[in-house]
Order: sequence, then structure tokens, then C-alpha cells
Amino acid sequence: LIFYWEEFFKKNKTKSIILSHSVYIMGLVGRIGISKKIDVYVVAPKSHYKLTKNKFIKWNDHYEYPSQFRKYPKKTKIKLLNDAKKNLNLRFSGKEDVRYKIARPIKSVFSNTQIYKNKNRGKNKNILIAAHCFMDAPHVYGDMIFNDFFDWLTFLGKITTKKKYDKNINWYIKVHPSLYDRNIKIFQRFIEKFPKFKLVDKFETHNFLINNIGIDAVLTVYGSIAHEYPLFNIPVLNAGINPHMGYKFSITPKSKLDYENFIDNLLSKNKKMKIQKKQIYEFYAMHHLIDYDFFESLNIVYDQKLSNKINVLCEYIKKTNLKKHNNMIRIYEKFINSKSRRLTSIAI
Repeated sequence: LIFYWEEFFKKNKTKSIILSHSVYIMGLVGRIGISKKIDVYVVAPKSHYKLTKNKFIKWNDHYEYPSQFRKYPKKTKIKLLNDAKKNLNLRFSGKEDVRYKIARPIKSVFSNTQIYKNKNRGKNKNILIAAHCFMDAPHVYGDMIFNDFFDWLTFLGKITTKKKYDKNINWYIKVHPSLYDRNIKIFQRFIEKFPKFKLVDKFETHNFLINNIGIDAVLTVYGSIAHEYPLFNIPVLNAGINPHMGYKFSITPKSKLDYENFIDNLLSKNKKMKIQKKQIYEFYAMHHLIDYDFFESLNIVYDQKLSNKINVLCEYIKKTNLKKHNNMIRIYEKFINSKSRRLTSIAI
């Protein structure tokens, strides 16, 4: 397959490659193109990125979010922070925020029950492992500390058997809400091997976990929970490169040894994190709210029915005209000629 694409690019003298979001996930075609010094773009209705040798993954801008945000005018910053807070409040009340309106439909993992400040439940420490689907790409953001999700859970399982973690610690596993049910069998095997793991129903709400169980800390690889739980003063430990790394509201160790040391710190009764909640709103804005939106520019409301290609084409023909069409072309031409990394709706 690699040989085929290399020959194709060579014979056809390709100057640029445009990948859909789904094709990008495989990454092969784009990376071969980059190695041949061909311009590669990943496009989706609500995101447009140029891939490069140094940034060959779409989500590679996380370290630059703070510096990019600082360049915006004051009014823009205020609006972005307010919009981010409104969207997260929608998510925490069990409604769809801007992120979940375009995602594959899943039952909300939050409800309209008020979330209270996290409280310790007696002597026990309650650790939530926010697991991932074994069919998802483990390196979608870059390298992990572990080989994959299976290796990560095995490492945590072995930790639960150590004497120093033997008493007063509850280890809860919550599978991802969009997880394919056949993955459940794998989790059940983990529980059989490491009986201190307790499997939480995938549709259990985080409101219940925080209020009733009293979660003290969260372990994930790169989940969105890393910007959700810190808003309730609950620390989160990541296990790989993730989109939150430009900020300090969650922790990302650099090695397995560091990872276990951080778990020790999280389980210490006296350890507390100082979480800057404004950073969370800033992250959400930079990650979800600044991209140029193809549909929004044409006053098309994106919903799941537009995932059908015929519906998209019909809606586009209905809502556009030659003037709008030419204007769209100019926007994309300007983006390509600028050699910019990301097409955004906000000018600096």
C-alpha cells in the first residue's frame, strides 16, 4: 500500500492532498505526502488544518493555545471565555454543547442534578479510571506513556495489588459512553484478573459519581474528563499526550515512574491542586470555538442528518448562490496561500 501511494504521487506530480477527517485518522496517505514535500490538508465541516513534518497530527497545537489566546483583542477574549463557560454549563446540565452537537449521538454522561463540591467520603479514597474504547486510536494525539489502552489498564491493575494501595482505596472503571458493547467482555476480564476494579455502568452520570460516590481523583489517557472534573476541584492524571497539555489544570507525567509517583501524590490525604478555572474556559475556547465553520458561514444548522452526503449537498445547493460560492473559494484560497496551520474564524 505504501509503495502504491509513493508511485502514485511520483507519476502524477501531486502538488497537494486534501483528506477528509475520517481518512486522516488512518494517517498513511497524508504522512507519505508530507515525506514527498506535498502540501497536505485535513478538512471537515468545522475544522481545517495543514499538516507538516513537525505537526503531522491534526491536534498538535495544544502547547500554543495560551500564546495564541493572548494575541486576541480583549473583547474577543471575553466573548470566547463567556461562550466557553456557557457551553460547559450546557454539558454539565445534561444538554448538548457545541462539541457534542457534531459528535456521534451518545446518551449524556451528565444530568440536570446539581454537582456539589467534591467531599471526601470517610477514610476511603475513590479513584475513577475513565477508560477508552479499545477500538479507538490510542495515539491520536501523539505518544502515550504506555503501548496502548490495554497496557495502561494492566499497569493500573498491578498497582491495585500493591500493599501500599491495599487499604481504603476504591478503584472504579467507567467505560466510554460510546464504547462498543463487545469491549465490555475485555473489561470483565480485567475485573476477574484484578478484583479491586469495580465496573461502573457506562451510562452512569458523572453527577452521581461526584455527589454520591465522591470521586477524589481521575485517571485517563487523553479524555475530555481532564477539563471537566477540575472545574469541580477534582484532579485528573493523564497517561499520554493530550490536548490539555498547554495548561496546568490537569497533570501529564513523562514516564511510568513519574506516573506512579503522581498516583501516590493523588492518594495522599494532604495533597490538593490549585486549579485555575479560567484556564479551563480558555482551553475549551481554543479547542472548540475558534475554527472556521463551513456550515455556519452559510447559515446551515449542522445536525446528525447532515452526516448523510446527499443531505449535505442538497442543503448546500439550497442555501448558497454564485456570490456565496465564490466568497467561500476566496476564503480557502487565502488560507492555502497564507501557509497557516489552522483556518480560524477569528482574526488576530
